[in-house]
Amino acid sequence: MKKLFVIMGALLIAATCLAADKISGAYGHSYRIKDHPLGNIPFGSSIKIKKQSEDSAFVQITLNEATAGSSCGGGLSGVGKLIKDKITLTKTEDKETCVVSITVSNNAAHVTQELNCTGFHGAGCSFDEAASNLPKINRRTRNRKTQQ
Repeated sequence: MKKLFVIMGALLIAATCLAADKISGAYGHSYRIKDHPLGNIPFGSSIKIKKQSEDSAFVQITLNEATAGSSCGGGLSGVGKLIKDKITLTKTEDKETCVVSITVSNNAAHVTQELNCTGFHGAGCSFDEAASNLPKINRRTRNRKTQQ
């Protein structure tokens, strides 16, 4: 009987780890622009997710996109509310409250909604544009591209 409880406990732990792996991970893309005025620096967007419990996950969104004429860089991090495959992160700084919703499906992270977040990333983009459909990062390829 004791062996049965040990086996059931091990299966429960394994199932919990597999459920965490469904959303936890690094998602993103990066690229370099040949002859860019700022030099050979990496541009791109990324989302890192670490499931903390059945109803919360730590999220870090980082943007550094090459845009013409306006700023698109910054980020947001914190612990969000997790319901199934959707995380809602609310962050307040300098009396500005930003709300971002992120879903994970088909090995990609998607910022599906953004509200009042310009102060966190600049006027040249938005989280739901720049961090939409980011593939899970393959450690070998690192999702890098070079643009001409």
